[in-house]
Amino acid sequence: MIKVHLRTYLISIFLVAALCMAASGKIIYVDDDAAGADDGTSWENAYVYLQDALADANSAEKPVEIRVAQGIYKPDQGANLTDGDREATFQLINNVVVKGGFAGIGELEPDVRHVESYLTILSGDLNGDDVEVADPEDLWDEPTRAENSYHILTGNLTDETAVLDGVIIIGGNADGGWLATASGAGGGMYNKQSSPKLSNCTFSGNSAYYGGGMYNVDGNPRLVNCSFDNNSAETYYEPGPGVAGAWGGEGGAICNKNSSPILDHCTFTENTQRAMHNEDSSPTLSYCIFIGNSSWYGGAIYNWNSKPNLTNCIFNNNRSFAKGGAFYIKGHSSATLLNCMFVGNRAGNNGGAVGSYGSIATLINCTFTANEAHNGKALECSSYPGDGLSTLQLAN
Repeated sequence: MIKVHLRTYLISIFLVAALCMAASGKIIYVDDDAAGADDGTSWENAYVYLQDALADANSAEKPVEIRVAQGIYKPDQGANLTDGDREATFQLINNVVVKGGFAGIGELEPDVRHVESYLTILSGDLNGDDVEVADPEDLWDEPTRAENSYHILTGNLTDETAVLDGVIIIGGNADGGWLATASGAGGGMYNKQSSPKLSNCTFSGNSAYYGGGMYNVDGNPRLVNCSFDNNSAETYYEPGPGVAGAWGGEGGAICNKNSSPILDHCTFTENTQRAMHNEDSSPTLSYCIFIGNSSWYGGAIYNWNSKPNLTNCIFNNNRSFAKGGAFYIKGHSSATLLNCMFVGNRAGNNGGAVGSYGSIATLINCTFTANEAHNGKALECSSYPGDGLSTLQLAN
């Protein structure tokens, strides 16, 4: 009996080990400094280009984890790709996790991971000649960005098993047209009918007609501990009631259309043409911070026919040149804000902090400090012909 039990025990151990190996799946290594076999089997033999690792992962049995060392990686580099191809993009894959921030080859412990020390950069600067700009609005006029990627990353029909963790996305430029197509939206990332998960990622210096940092259409991505800074959407002429003419844009950082993304502990800093533009969308935000974002309407968040839900969010020093210094809601929208803080936001006309127009805004236990508007109102609730009645509900 003892021998039988021992044999059964050993078999169980082997089965558990096999299952654990199957669950962890294949690991592929990427390091732009590697000089080995270039087959992704180890740090010494790591793929030099991320695109080659993604191609390997796409054909491999899932799940797969891709470990990317510190360095700069561009979507036009790799097998069967053409240098300078603006349409080349890093495509996320279901059941594939891409992790940046590894020390990589040449370090004493290449498997050490620290995303803030070992920067993994996904760059749309295909020529490697981008000039820094002082104001993100100048991204559109900077000639060195004319050849940059239309969008660095793409999520197409992906689900929550497509994961990106610990990378920096810079220099995307979707200037291909006013229509929200692959060449005109999502300079940093373009998501169509996709719900990938992004953690510890930074979007910086990206531009597009729609969604400079990220464009979501018919999708529900989840973002955790991500940051968006100095991204921009192209401006366009937008006449408004009582305003001879104004310039607006659709989401310097994020543009959502018919989407319901979930954002947790994300930060938006110094984005122009609204940090977030919501249209027919229902985003959920928790513990998010908006600092120094600007636009003509809704310096931080603009909502049209949308149902945003915000909890424990902070709006500081955002600016609208017309209305809704931090938060603008219009077009039969309804918004719920719980435990949110509005500090030092400004509007050139009305609604220094929040403006509700033909919509319903419910603010519960929210605080307002030092917000300013031309006529002195931190909050404005009004209706325009065709918009219907507007309601602003305040509760402790």
